[in-house]
Amino acid sequence: MNLLCEPFPDKVMVGGREFPIRTDFRAVLKMIYSLELGKSQEDRLTAILGLYKEMPDDLEAAIQAVVDFIAGEPGGAQEEEGKEIKKTISYQKDAPYIIGDFLHFYGIDLTSCRYLHWQKFQTLLVGLSEDSEIKKRISYRCIDAGKIKDRHERARIIRIQKAVSIEDTEADEGRIGELFGSLM
Repeated sequence: MNLLCEPFPDKVMVGGREFPIRTDFRAVLKMIYSLELGKSQEDRLTAILGLYKEMPDDLEAAIQAVVDFIAGEPGGAQEEEGKEIKKTISYQKDAPYIIGDFLHFYGIDLTSCRYLHWQKFQTLLVGLSEDSEIKKRISYRCIDAGKIKDRHERARIIRIQKAVSIEDTEADEGRIGELFGSLM
């Protein structure tokens, strides 16, 4: 999909048929939060299928279509076999920084905007300045402190990483595929 030439999708393809889905960023975030809280496989399945306005028959394909939609393209959420993805964002823990950065850099108040497509939200999030609070937090989370030779700098980075850490219980894009995978 070419973001500059094509509209963001409001449907997904399941079994050769288009199904309308809820595309507002809040609907997707609520689904992600529900996945995190879902105690059973049935709870997680209900959360995923809650994005559909009309239920497809092929549940496995329906789940994959949601994974692809969240990733922004078909097959986009595929992980390399055996490669661990480091978690760099928590929509829940980082919410104040995301909200503040959207308001500061784009003039968009996420708490009161009527609608913002999930993929546009993601595009804007990725496009935030390196000076934004969320990008700084992500940057610190990505640093391998073990590779820093200067012990004072390493200690400083480790302190910052502890301050901006993300608990393992929260889902993010890197773990969404893993959560969905258990349903297939």
